[in-house]
Amino acid sequence: MDGVDRRRVLKAAAWSAPVIAIAVAAPAAAASTSPDFVSEFAIDAYTLSDLRQNGERGPLEWAGGHIGWWYSPSGTAAVTVVYTAVLRLPDGTSQTLVPSTVVALGVSSQIAIPKIVWGTAPIPAGTYTVTFSATVDGHAGLIDVSTLTIS
Repeated sequence: MDGVDRRRVLKAAAWSAPVIAIAVAAPAAAASTSPDFVSEFAIDAYTLSDLRQNGERGPLEWAGGHIGWWYSPSGTAAVTVVYTAVLRLPDGTSQTLVPSTVVALGVSSQIAIPKIVWGTAPIPAGTYTVTFSATVDGHAGLIDVSTLTIS
């Protein structure tokens, strides 16, 4: 492609929603072939909403989304991603929405995280928070927090 960076094309095609992104250290195999190797990893901005039914609070829906991995220059390295999502309830207790999951992502790839519906109407009033966290090859730092207060 004349004058168009392949990585930018992949990003534009893969993401239609806002994302949270960080740069992470390159895998050792890739770093050995390119000292200035830079990688990018992103997650969609997830949302939490109240699916009120018949005027009663709840259930809640966490929208799910995607985790994506790109790097330049092109190569064959993959990364290991570990992710989880936890819902904190108004009473301070927690519920696991997505158990700790390990996946390998190849070059310029993404995986889908399905939406989750939690609870049945009516649910208690208060603040609900979903914390989605991920590590990439052991580098922590991807966190998306969705908070919803319902009365």
